[in-house]
Amino acid sequence: MQSVRTSFTNKSTESRLFVNGTEMFSVLEDKDRYLEDGGEKVYGETAIPRGIYKVILSYSNRFKAILPEILDVPQFTSIRMHWGNKPEDSEGCLLVGRKDSKQGDDWIEQSRIAVEELIKLMEEAIEREEEITIEIV
Repeated sequence: MQSVRTSFTNKSTESRLFVNGTEMFSVLEDKDRYLEDGGEKVYGETAIPRGIYKVILSYSNRFKAILPEILDVPQFTSIRMHWGNKPEDSEGCLLVGRKDSKQGDDWIEQSRIAVEELIKLMEEAIEREEEITIEIV
C-alpha cells in the first residue's frame, strides 16, 4: 500500500491510498507536523511520520474488531487504520474512507464500508502469504 499525502489543513492531512498501484481509498489523518524532519508531536493531533511500515491484522480492544495495525511507528503506539469521518476521530491513526469532490476539507465518508474492503484485500494478501506494508509519502 502507498498513502500519498495530497492536502494539508490546520486540522488534517488527506491522502490517496493505493493498493498494488491502484487508487482505492481516501485517508484522513491528523495534522502533518513533519516529524521525520524534526517536527514536534502533539499527542492525539499529529499524523504519523513518512516512511515504510509493516501492517498486520490484529484485534483492537478499543474498537472490539479485527483492524489493520501499523507497526513500529516512531513516537506512536497502537496505530490503526479504522473508520471515522473527521480529524477528531483519528488520534494519530489513519481513517480510511471515500472523498467526494463536493466535500470540504477535514472530512471523509463511507468509512466503515471502505475499512471492510481494505480488510478483505489484506486477508487475500495474507492467504497468498504476502507481507503487507504501507509507505507514507
